[in-house]
Amino acid sequence: MTHGGGLVTELKGNIGLAIAVTGEEELTIISVYESSQYTRDASDTVQKIFTEMAPFVATAPDRSVSASVWIPSK
Repeated sequence: MTHGGGLVTELKGNIGLAIAVTGEEELTIISVYESSQYTRDASDTVQKIFTEMAPFVATAPDRSVSASVWIPSK
């Protein structure tokens, strides 16, 4: 991946990103946006990042957008 990290930090409306190990060979990436519109706007960039990750993963990612509440620590 040549520039995925830069793409993530430049996503408009992105306020948080987490990567959790959810299985022996599984990761879950959670990204929080200021609004659902920002989430939809990020779709093309997210797809580009997932495409660049393809050589490193066994199966295609299962991407979903879910309603949630972000609780900041401060």
